[in-house]
Amino acid sequence: MAPAVTLTPAQPSEPNLSAIVQLRTECGWGADDVPGWFAQMQAGKRVNYLVTDNTKPNDIVGMVSLVLDDSQDPDLASPAESKGCISKLFVKAQYQGMGYGRAIMDAIEDIARTEYALRNVTLTATNSEKDVALAMYRRRGYKEFRPPREVFWHSGGEASLIKSLET
Repeated sequence: MAPAVTLTPAQPSEPNLSAIVQLRTECGWGADDVPGWFAQMQAGKRVNYLVTDNTKPNDIVGMVSLVLDDSQDPDLASPAESKGCISKLFVKAQYQGMGYGRAIMDAIEDIARTEYALRNVTLTATNSEKDVALAMYRRRGYKEFRPPREVFWHSGGEASLIKSLET
C-alpha cells in the first residue's frame, strides 16, 4: 500500500524557495531553475508542490510541479487543450522504493483533474527501457505521443507521454 501524502503548493517565499533549491540540489539538477519556476507560478503557469507524508507532516519527502501553460512547448501544457504537464517529480533518497512516487502521481493526477479540470496530463522521461520511472508511467496508462526528443543528457533522448484523466 502506498503511503498517504499531502501536496502543498509552495507559495513564493524564501523558506519555500530554499526548500525546493535544497531538493533540486539533492537530486543533482535544476537548482538554478527554481527562481524561474516561482516566477512561472506567480504568472499562473505552474504550481510547485512540496510533498509530505501524512504520518510525518514536518518531513518533506519530495516535490512535484504541475505546468499549466508551456508556451515553449504547448504539446506538453496548454490551457486551450485542457492539458497540463507533470514535471520535476523527485523523492528524497531515504524515501525511495517505498511507494512515494506512486502516491505522488496519484495525488498530482487527482489535483490536475479536480482542481484544474484538466482532461489530459503529459510528462517527459528518459527514453530507456532500463528507466524505472518510464516503466512506472507506462504501467499507469501513459502513452508516448511523439517521437523521442534529442537531449544532451541521455543518448536515448527524452520520451513524451500523455494520459487521459477523463473516466
